Amino acid sequence: MRNRQGGGLGLLQDTQLIETLAHSSRKRIPERVVHAKAVGVYGEFEATADCSDLTSASFLNKAGKMTPVLLRVSTVGPESGSADTSRDVHGWEMKLYTDEGNLDWVFNNTVSRS
Repeated sequence: MRNRQGGGLGLLQDTQLIETLAHSSRKRIPERVVHAKAVGVYGEFEATADCSDLTSASFLNKAGKMTPVLLRVSTVGPESGSADTSRDVHGWEMKLYTDEGNLDWVFNNTVSRS
């Protein structure tokens, strides 16, 4: 900030901006709502057959090839502390760390009400 002569002490001209910035820095960080309850695990994905006739993905081109993977299973709606047995939408994510780059697959499972 500059004074009217171009230097020196700053002038607090925009008091509304200063108040807004001060207020936003003191706000409480809200709880994560979507996919808040989850479990994740690291492991290895093993190709059990050669699929080079179906795809050009290198992690599927040789039987027995191991690829590092991260799996995450989550519930979509309930807040922390709710029952895990509730019938709601569940999410599933799989990240494969291949030699061609990371491959992300994300799925949601909706419950049919019959």
